[in-house]
Amino acid sequence: MSKTTIKNLKKKAVFPWQQNVDRMIVYPQSWGFFLVRQWNYIKVIQPFWIIYWNPTPGLMLNVDGEEFVPDPDKIYLFPPYTRFHGKFCKPFIQFAVHFLAEAPFDRVDNRMLVMSSDNIVPLIMKLSPSNTELQNIILLQQIILNVLGKIPIEAFLPQKKPLLDPRIKEILRYINSHPGERHTVEGLSGKVKMSVNNFHRRFLLGTGVTPKQYLKKIRMEYAKKLFLETEMNIDEVASASGFLDRYHFSKTFKNYFLFSPAAFRKKFCGTDINDQSAI
Repeated sequence: MSKTTIKNLKKKAVFPWQQNVDRMIVYPQSWGFFLVRQWNYIKVIQPFWIIYWNPTPGLMLNVDGEEFVPDPDKIYLFPPYTRFHGKFCKPFIQFAVHFLAEAPFDRVDNRMLVMSSDNIVPLIMKLSPSNTELQNIILLQQIILNVLGKIPIEAFLPQKKPLLDPRIKEILRYINSHPGERHTVEGLSGKVKMSVNNFHRRFLLGTGVTPKQYLKKIRMEYAKKLFLETEMNIDEVASASGFLDRYHFSKTFKNYFLFSPAAFRKKFCGTDINDQSAI
């Protein structure tokens, strides 16, 4: 061991024994390497953290009105409820992780953070389907903690100033757990004993969107998931995602995704929806 290392160790050896250390727990939700052949995300607002690494060009991101091509030497971190758009230009490869994180990361401002990928890409490249599940989970934890460790201190809100009103956070959890319910602003505000006006104001302040905009986004994403992962027909998906009738659902779906429900499934799932002609 070099004299310089010994000298540095002696400096560190004066630290007292640390107790009652704050927990920093992260929960990976999903991850993967993707060869993306189609991508048009409009007003993305997710209740979890997102990590993107794009080693090849083909995606155009739009954050706060500014369009840019992700840099392969950068990691892009989106805290919960950060709004952004994505536009497909040509097929590209992407690594993505969705995860949840406990305090103190619940105080990070909801804006995109960009950081060097230097010490993170080697960990990403170790992920493999040939690994055991435990090996991949440990690697994911390392990746996430490395990324979180790069968040600048100025991105954290003051300790006594939570990003989201606890009552709004409770409602967001409820909506995300029950995406197919026919939620109303009146019903949701009543659950947390808030007036409709106060609920609307605090929801908009915390998430950047109105309750109705968020509900629409959750319903549309849930409908998309049902089309991609089930054989449900249009009427069934409409009902399961909280719509009273097929016509209103189909019109909303097309306005949101730019495809009718039938055209969406045919294009992205390679199958026709086996019911009446699409609206």
